[in-house]
Amino acid sequence: MRGPPVGKRRAPPEPVKFTLGELISGAFSDAEGLRDELQEWHDNLPENFQNGDKGSALEEAIGQIEAAQQPDVPEDIADDQLTFTPAPRKRRHVSRADRLAECSAMLVAAKEHLEEKIRNEPEHKDAADWQELVDDCDDAIAEWDNVEFPGMY
Repeated sequence: MRGPPVGKRRAPPEPVKFTLGELISGAFSDAEGLRDELQEWHDNLPENFQNGDKGSALEEAIGQIEAAQQPDVPEDIADDQLTFTPAPRKRRHVSRADRLAECSAMLVAAKEHLEEKIRNEPEHKDAADWQELVDDCDDAIAEWDNVEFPGMY
């Protein structure tokens, strides 16, 4: 099947409710799954390709995904509720780049929630911890946004 019939569009994705902890954990879990997929691809390449340009490109992408460290979410905000709307799917197969961009988008949603919380409660005793989590999300987003996925051939 090629997709919806002409004239019929797929319904846009519905917003999904998450806790802050679930959203951040989910982003890193999905990125880790993508990293594992790339590692498997690398490991299954013939040795001459592993040592060549393709292997190097895969190793670089794997390293960039791994460079983003999952932060600890403070207990006082881990259960904060927020919604995240996944990106609409234009086709059945979603590229690796789009899947990693979705992970970044999850962290952007978490970061925006935290920034609003900091604006509303700047004197809160844990505001510095919240800002540190914002910075950790920024670091991961920056790493993931620079990943270049090699082509299949």
